Amino acid sequence: MKLKSIFKEELTWQSPLDKEEIIQILYSIVTSESPNFFKSNLVDSSFKYRGTIEPERFTIQRIINYQNSFLPTIKGEIYPHNQGSLIKMTIQPNIGVQIFMTLWFLGVTIAMLGAGFAFFTIEQDGHTQYIGLIFPLLMLAFGSLLYFLGFKLEANRSKDDLKFYFKAKDRL
Repeated sequence: MKLKSIFKEELTWQSPLDKEEIIQILYSIVTSESPNFFKSNLVDSSFKYRGTIEPERFTIQRIINYQNSFLPTIKGEIYPHNQGSLIKMTIQPNIGVQIFMTLWFLGVTIAMLGAGFAFFTIEQDGHTQYIGLIFPLLMLAFGSLLYFLGFKLEANRSKDDLKFYFKAKDRL
């Protein structure tokens, strides 16, 4: 049984375009220019993505004009298939975000276990202390919101863009 990562989304799309057409589309929307600390994050507006393109694979990130550490990295492989192509992609945040969120949720889990233990075992003046459960629940909600807004929304924008460019459909 394969353990599914909450940090990685795997997709397989089918496109009527052949492999060469998809590579040409990628070259038209992807720049290899790296962001410079001293320059603006903006590059030529005709490019929507930044990354590398090889004959059968690509690694890209959407170009945005704001900072987002949760910006997804998209790695894809292109295979000829029938009268078109098959595109297999993985979408995930960078490793630093994965480590941070793992530590965050681990800390929240420990806090919830501690608060749950205190909730069922400690009474002060005959009253159970409910306040100890609120903080871990708020941390859980904040971490989930941070991940959802920072990563999932950007990943969905990228998927919509690429699906449009590749004229692709989900493979069933």
